[in-house]
Amino acid sequence: MSNTKISTEQGSIYFIREQNLITKNLSPFVKIGLTALHRRTTDRRNDLQTGNPRELFIAHEVVVPCVRAVETALRYKFLEQNVNLEWHIFSENSKNQIEDAFIYCEELKNRFTKYTPLIEEAKRLDNTKSEGNAIPASEEAAYWQNEIQLHHEIIKICKRAFIAQRSKAKKCFENGEQLPHGTAIRQRIVSEIEWDQLINKYPSVVEKYLKIRLSGVFRLSGKRAQNNGEANLRVLQTESEVEKFFELFDTEKNHADPSPELRRQQIRLQQLAKFSSVEKEIAR
Repeated sequence: MSNTKISTEQGSIYFIREQNLITKNLSPFVKIGLTALHRRTTDRRNDLQTGNPRELFIAHEVVVPCVRAVETALRYKFLEQNVNLEWHIFSENSKNQIEDAFIYCEELKNRFTKYTPLIEEAKRLDNTKSEGNAIPASEEAAYWQNEIQLHHEIIKICKRAFIAQRSKAKKCFENGEQLPHGTAIRQRIVSEIEWDQLINKYPSVVEKYLKIRLSGVFRLSGKRAQNNGEANLRVLQTESEVEKFFELFDTEKNHADPSPELRRQQIRLQQLAKFSSVEKEIAR
């Protein structure tokens, strides 16, 4: 366990729906969002009601640990239904889909409730100075090691597709062409600070404004067990999804407005990478 980025902060996940005041028909639009525990979800609904001609109501609400991680998981789960920021559109016969979303949210709550103590322990270890001693192997440690390495491998496989998309976007930008769908180019300032010189020349500034961590890092050693049939299958499935992406990507004639099949495959890989990222953080 080391350097987990998941916050265990509690909060509320809410699903807000719209209803036509005249016909009483429900809109297919659903807002999935979060609020901190100190703020009522009804206050958030009232904020959104202003300027909306349809009545907004809270269709479902649940208090969860790791609220930001839960919201992220929900956002990626329903990425294909996303239309604008936190608003999603479900099919006309959307009752079952929305009910499934409620159930999935409850499953996430149960899962993160189970792993919250592990996440807190990971943070404690991360802030504990390492003495350089190896922790004896155990079945539990082996399980989490395999989880970290499995999801690291899945993320690495998905990155091949993401790198190809970024390269395509960069080439389009350099040629003055329209950027591929779902990509953007941003300028980034790269620091060229010589940290050793800065520390030697301005030690008081470094001490005052920069946090220097003295804790060691708890690292896992070894490789993923190759005899884990389920894990190997997941890796093969990810490779298959990436191959399918490249088949569509390499034959796409208009990357600025790609085919629905390519868009769905892009979303599929984003979901795989994000879910594995969350799983990897839990395993840390």
